[in-house]
Amino acid sequence: MANTIVQNIDNLLALVDQLKPSANDATAINFRSIDFLLNHMQRSMDFFNPKHCIDQSGGFYHFYGDDGTIYDTTTRVLVTEARFIFSYAVAFEHLRDEQYRSAVRHGIKYLRGPLRNAQNGAYHWVLKNGKATD
Repeated sequence: MANTIVQNIDNLLALVDQLKPSANDATAINFRSIDFLLNHMQRSMDFFNPKHCIDQSGGFYHFYGDDGTIYDTTTRVLVTEARFIFSYAVAFEHLRDEQYRSAVRHGIKYLRGPLRNAQNGAYHWVLKNGKATD
């Protein structure tokens, strides 16, 4: 089994190496350039705009269709909430838009509030309609 995993990793690395642009390819995208990364970050934040993602009653909406439609407004997942907080913090750091800092504060308030298990200080994995499912 270990040999199969190593072989699969080697095959994947070979494919990745084939995707590297050549120095002569003027149309190649430089995925490591600051311009590409900032543009990609801005496009992601356009989709996950705090005005659309913040639930005024607490936390963020977590479930979106490809078109941005929110299809579940009552479930909160610890990992997703933390990812929103992290993403907005990085967006604020690089894009310097105050709405992202405000979104971080909003998310942390929910993380420290309803997602926190008051009985033991840990965190609930999932909340549905404000109630822990775990």
